[in-house]
Amino acid sequence: MLKFVLLLMIFSQIIFGKELYITKNKNEQIILENFRKEEIKVGVLKNYFTDTKVNGVSLDDILQDMLENYLQLNVKMEEGSWDEIYSKFSKGEIDALNFTTQTNERKKLSYFTETLFGENLYVASKSKKINSKNTLNDSIIYLTKGSIYEYYLDIFIKNNDLNIEKRYTENNSNFQNEYHLDSEYNVIDITNKIEIGRLPDISMAFSKKYKSLIPIINNALNEKYKNRINDWFVTKKNQIFQENFYKELNSEELAYLENLKNIGIIYEETGSLSYYSKKTRKYEGVIPDFLSVLFKGMEVQLIDKSVVNEEWYQKFSKFERNYIDIIPMSRNAEREKSYIFTKKLFDLSVYKLNCFKQTNEKKIGVIENGIEENVTRRYFLDDEIVTYIDRRKMIKDLKDHKISSIVTFDLNDLDKMRYTIEQLEVVPVNLALKKENYILRDIIDKAIDKVVDKKDILKKSELQNKNYVLEILDKKNTKYNNILTILIFVLVVLALQSYRIIMQKKKNKELLKDSLTGLLSRRVFEEFCLNKNYLAGVAIIIDLNKFKVVNDSYGHEVGDEVLKAVSNCLKIVFKRDYIFRISGDEFYIFADKECIQNKFKDIETVFRNTPILKKNNIGFSLGYYIKDSQVNMKDSFKYADIAMYNAKKSKIYKIKEADQDFINETNRKEKIKEYLKTSIENEFYPAFQPKYELSTGKLSGAETLARWENKELGFISPGEFIPLAEEIGIIHEIDYKMAEETIKYLKKYLKENNIKSEFRISFNLSAETFKRTEIVEKIDNYLKKYQVSGENIEVEITESMILTDLNDVIKKLNLLKGMGIKISIDDFTAGHSTVGLLTTLPIDIVKFDRSLILALKDDIQKGKAIYLALTKMIKSLELKIVSEGIEEESELEFLKSIDVDYGQGYLLGKPGKSL
Repeated sequence: MLKFVLLLMIFSQIIFGKELYITKNKNEQIILENFRKEEIKVGVLKNYFTDTKVNGVSLDDILQDMLENYLQLNVKMEEGSWDEIYSKFSKGEIDALNFTTQTNERKKLSYFTETLFGENLYVASKSKKINSKNTLNDSIIYLTKGSIYEYYLDIFIKNNDLNIEKRYTENNSNFQNEYHLDSEYNVIDITNKIEIGRLPDISMAFSKKYKSLIPIINNALNEKYKNRINDWFVTKKNQIFQENFYKELNSEELAYLENLKNIGIIYEETGSLSYYSKKTRKYEGVIPDFLSVLFKGMEVQLIDKSVVNEEWYQKFSKFERNYIDIIPMSRNAEREKSYIFTKKLFDLSVYKLNCFKQTNEKKIGVIENGIEENVTRRYFLDDEIVTYIDRRKMIKDLKDHKISSIVTFDLNDLDKMRYTIEQLEVVPVNLALKKENYILRDIIDKAIDKVVDKKDILKKSELQNKNYVLEILDKKNTKYNNILTILIFVLVVLALQSYRIIMQKKKNKELLKDSLTGLLSRRVFEEFCLNKNYLAGVAIIIDLNKFKVVNDSYGHEVGDEVLKAVSNCLKIVFKRDYIFRISGDEFYIFADKECIQNKFKDIETVFRNTPILKKNNIGFSLGYYIKDSQVNMKDSFKYADIAMYNAKKSKIYKIKEADQDFINETNRKEKIKEYLKTSIENEFYPAFQPKYELSTGKLSGAETLARWENKELGFISPGEFIPLAEEIGIIHEIDYKMAEETIKYLKKYLKENNIKSEFRISFNLSAETFKRTEIVEKIDNYLKKYQVSGENIEVEITESMILTDLNDVIKKLNLLKGMGIKISIDDFTAGHSTVGLLTTLPIDIVKFDRSLILALKDDIQKGKAIYLALTKMIKSLELKIVSEGIEEESELEFLKSIDVDYGQGYLLGKPGKSL
């Protein structure tokens, strides 16, 4: 039903062209249907800026359109003074207020929608000057009776020790020439004004019964109407700008402007003032945003002819050749000989960056004909200055220490950790024009004076460039009201640069050092890897041994003391190297390779001689990789990390180098693990090694061995792939593959050879496979699938099997035996744990490991005695014996002589794809 309603609404919109709100779910549909049945009375404040028409539409009209047309609610708008409409709202005689400041008192009566816009509070006058806050001392200020504005005025009076008389009115519009208190939106076109505070957010307020309607109204605002409200403000401000601007123009300027269709400009990279955004693919920042508003108000198209990464001399050359009309540039006496300039737009900080490592002579790099060159020549001698036309070449020479310093205003592309920074001077930024364009210059100057609310432009620029933080300053008074807003811009740009440096220093303190140990942090390590790839040296990773035991047993306080002691040890040994604390007990070091082995010995010594480490038996595992300048820094630490984990498997102070053989081996293991995930089904195959009854020489069966031939790596031995399969948790897939292949081959072999006597082929099951709940069911299904009797199957288990849940192992073994399957224990070596369980486990066969045969060669008499004793013990338990690894005739004859039942080995037969 809901889908039908939604489709009907969409078709109605297409057919009749009327945009309606589309409900998001059935609950929203029910809520709207219920409220559409009743009349909703909305209180509207008379003579408030929201009833001002802009292109025939007011803010009141926009909200009414949302409620009536978009949401299809039955709305009645009731106008009145603030006292009238708020009184009715409090009594429940009206249901909502259209534009309302949020307060705690009002929240008791209502629910608010999302914020519609923010609002600042001003004292203004159309005829009386306001030079500063003190201008208002001993004055009269008019304000609307019962308005929330009075609360913020009282705070302003108290904070500034002012003596002010308040007079209440029903409507402030009759007191525009007096000092009056009003919203910023009511005084946009008034020059004489001062901001006294920020009001809480403006929203719509609805009585409590409309709680369920609020989320729907918020959806409508976000979908369409917030943008319409914002567009209304932009258009309103532009209209005021144009009205004030055109009043200032004389007839010659009006005629010039009428014939001016467009103006070409090129922007330069100047940090927060102007920068190229890869995201929007255009220049952004304070200057582009300000000029966009300026020329839009002048109704002149501003064409950006900038080319990304173009050097200053190339931009300036285009200006000289009249390819563009204006260019942002600092004025000086030399330039004023050739060009004319507008009023100052903003101030720009010029910095001198100095290398920590000073060259033999002072050489200061600067861009030729740029803003910085003029500043540089005021402070330094000509023979100390090196001019460049290519900024990238200048920065490279600085990094290579061919010059000792550079002078620049753009710090964004520089590693500030490598240099000291000092501010040389603050210079103004103007627009430069050719001298014949003096009329255009005068027009632009007048437009600069009349731009409405320049602070909004700065706020927008702040959001576009997150590296700069906007902090509006209002510390200085101005003597001339017509340039008040421009001065605010100047102060803001200065504040941006200062705030950025302060915050960077604070950020460095907080983020560059680990708070517990004082070592460099993970964040610095990440930046180090990005910026220091060119370094050669030794990447080292140290992980503490037994730290977790200490931390868990004695608490974090003791653990922290251990970490501090370790960091002190590292500082002593690697005092000239980079040391990072990456995680709890893991430390990364990048050291010079000179005397590195001595440093490793020193760290062992220091650890042993540190009381708290010695007391708690804290050791370390260390992996390292010797890096040349061509190897990626992160890869170097990756190799060191692998070496560290390899070392961790060994002694307490084990140190392991990730040399090329180790890396090749590691890479091979990673490749094998990757191929294992996809190759078992298609590349693995069984090899069958025959087993013979030694007394008769008759073939009695075989053992299935897993083999792997990879298309890239070739033959991979089980000694390589089995541990890796266990590591990544897929050994059971290999075991199942071999089990099925064994049973499948067995059916074919029995049929082709017409074997009816006892004949068994065995396959191995790992401890991990045997833990799986479906193991018995799997083998039973394979037997049924290929119609093979369990009496022809032998399952081999290992000693490690019994280290798991013994009861579970016995239960599963008995189930397998119930199918007729024989059970053998593989790799028997007379270990205490295995011998002790021979009578406990339901096994049929014991397979003697080849190591028992090899013992014959070491000491024939003792070896034979051990073998004979074990054979008699197994026989006394009525178990069969298989001897593995028979490779010589003498071994075979000995085994026959002591009555061993079965044998297998290369002497009797090598593994093959068939028997």
